[in-house]
Amino acid sequence: MPVDKYDPDVVLEFYANAWPVKEGDTNLRSKVRGKWIPYDRNTINDFLGNPLQLDQDELCTYGMLKRGTNFTSLSNTETSDLLCIPGRTYETNNNGKPLRIIRSSMTTFTQIWTSLLLSNVIPNKHSSNLSMAKCHIVFCLLKQYDVDVATLISDSIHHFVLQQGGTNPLHRKGLGFPSLITSLCAANGIQVNLSTRIRPPIDKKFIQRNCSEKDQQQLQRQQSQQGQDQPVEPPINQLHSPIVPEMNMLDYIKNLESHMKHAQMQQAANHRAMDTLKDVMNNYTIAEHAASHPTHFQPPSF
Repeated sequence: MPVDKYDPDVVLEFYANAWPVKEGDTNLRSKVRGKWIPYDRNTINDFLGNPLQLDQDELCTYGMLKRGTNFTSLSNTETSDLLCIPGRTYETNNNGKPLRIIRSSMTTFTQIWTSLLLSNVIPNKHSSNLSMAKCHIVFCLLKQYDVDVATLISDSIHHFVLQQGGTNPLHRKGLGFPSLITSLCAANGIQVNLSTRIRPPIDKKFIQRNCSEKDQQQLQRQQSQQGQDQPVEPPINQLHSPIVPEMNMLDYIKNLESHMKHAQMQQAANHRAMDTLKDVMNNYTIAEHAASHPTHFQPPSF
């Protein structure tokens, strides 16, 4: 698994020698210290412990939605309704085309997933907003659809290669996945020097500092200044992150997933109860009509 330090020289050499440098080629690899280091989807998926098993040419749910003609219209409105706090939506250009969702419009839960996405899957220095294409990924994550993270990472590495190919690697800035690339090289027998530490993990302190709904905090401060003791009730349709206990981010996400699965089980139980009630009422109606005598249907005599 990736470590918390990396070898900058190995990372620079990886990107300097990475193939292919043309879009559309599929043999994704780089030569480091004389050894070929593949970075295709299957290699990364195996390295990460095979989080998602797919057959050849099979797509994850997100991949199928992205390929479908209706994904862009999948409703950008539906996406913003899930990702944004009430009353907020995506920004558009002059022609009305959806562009992005700014961070201050996102729910706390959306901000957490956005931070994870931009730190570990699709690296981006600018996290103040999220393009609609990336918003669709977060939408699928929140909906618990299958998302092939290994493909996203492989595509992101290839994007760095295409974007910065042919330039002096010493002048490159913001090369992605330094820890992952260092670990891939080490797994292939390359001697690495773990000299540079990566950014700290996303934990409780990071969430409290960077993933808060500013409008809600401002309203609470205003009420506090006015001497009101009653807490601000969040909107019913707003996705809030619960109070985060002392746990690492992986445990926190697992905890959130268990809450969501519990809610799904409750909904399924309610659905079964409604079906049972419908059957009971239907049987009762049939029995009632079966017990009726023909005279019950004769017109009254005057």
